[in-house]
Amino acid sequence: MALSVFTFLFKDFEFFKLAYDIRNEVFIKEQKVPVEEELDGLDPACIHFLGLYENTPVATARVRYIDKDTWKVERVAVIKEQRSKGFGKEIMENIENEAGKKKVSKLILNSQKNAIDFYKSLGFESLSDEFFYEAGIPHVQMEKILKESQN
Repeated sequence: MALSVFTFLFKDFEFFKLAYDIRNEVFIKEQKVPVEEELDGLDPACIHFLGLYENTPVATARVRYIDKDTWKVERVAVIKEQRSKGFGKEIMENIENEAGKKKVSKLILNSQKNAIDFYKSLGFESLSDEFFYEAGIPHVQMEKILKESQN
């Protein structure tokens, strides 16, 4: 199953609305994250990713610069009915490809406890065994050092 992935900025409102609808479904409705935590005001500073399968939005994520070499991956979400089909992996691969184009050498993220194995399968490593809580959900910080682009 191939995903069509679009990379866009916040000002591309039509794409952002589609991505936000996925986030609303996953984080606010399904996981009960408070709206004020989901809407953190950082979206205008982020690069966003939207995955469409058969012209239907199914996956999203965003990244933001922490420094010139590091992106923080956030708001990775796949709608419930489309999970376990590889769409999360495809979004993450697109993030890595885009990072390579922009000379980003490290990705960091805060993984929900239930997604740690997913991120480990993509080469991320946990930075601690200690969990912390965001929106009442246990998380652990993870990172991946990217291989230098062969371009």
